[in-house]
Amino acid sequence: VGIGVPASKMLTESFASSEGVVTIIGAALANARAIAASEGTYAGVRFQQDAEGNQYMIFIIHDPTLGDVDSFRAIEGRKSVRLPVNAGVMDMMTGTNVDTPEELRDETTFSIVFSVMGKLTVRDVKAAAGSSGDDVFNTQLNVDGDDSTIPPIPKIAMFYQDNGDVPGSDDIPGLAQEPSRRSFVIYDKKIFAGIDPSSVYISYLQNLKVMYVNPYTGDLIK
Repeated sequence: VGIGVPASKMLTESFASSEGVVTIIGAALANARAIAASEGTYAGVRFQQDAEGNQYMIFIIHDPTLGDVDSFRAIEGRKSVRLPVNAGVMDMMTGTNVDTPEELRDETTFSIVFSVMGKLTVRDVKAAAGSSGDDVFNTQLNVDGDDSTIPPIPKIAMFYQDNGDVPGSDDIPGLAQEPSRRSFVIYDKKIFAGIDPSSVYISYLQNLKVMYVNPYTGDLIK
């Protein structure tokens, strides 16, 4: 027992139990696919970290009324799903080392989108706040808050919106409108944090198995 319990605990907390992470992601994608079909519009899942570095899956839906033909907002009534603490997801589109906060933000922020027919599609996605008081996506000020003002500005939202290309708005490095993805990798945050950033891509990330999304069923394929 003395040997088995710690080992079992490590396995439970470890990313090695990645099948559970795959199941969680697969369920979210199936949910988003059903939403796209029932609502008759594009819908999907956006992967993004909050200000504390926790990565979530956010259910998003196309809403061009927000000022841009590629605008997506969080779906009302659908709570964002936090990934297990040691698991992270990247789209691996830069093909370089992830050695700065901006590069990490870019790699871990991406969307998977389905069409009204329930098929995986690639189209531009721009995450936007549904309103000034949106508690999911919002400006940097509304995500970070500001204690230096009188009265202080409270934190009212969880995630930075894609607004870097809007004149006069907050420019968050690593966040911008970009095409949705067809694949990703799941990585162990503990292993990632323990590797020299200058070599983490060559020594770890590029060796991870790529997860592909079946374009017709939405299922995940290794």
